[in-house]
Amino acid sequence: MRAGLMSGDIIESLNGMTVTGQSGRKLFKAMAAIRTGDSVRMTVLRGGKRLSVSMVAG
Repeated sequence: MRAGLMSGDIIESLNGMTVTGQSGRKLFKAMAAIRTGDSVRMTVLRGGKRLSVSMVAG
């Protein structure tokens, strides 16, 4: 929730890397590269609408 995500959100991209339609491996790989303090940009699908979510990894 602190990151701006809600239950049911579908993460489509993480820091510019498309992660939808994958088995989850791309998402886990992209997440593993994120370090505390890094800026993170996500595109999520929420209720049929695309939203941009930005946060700093904690």
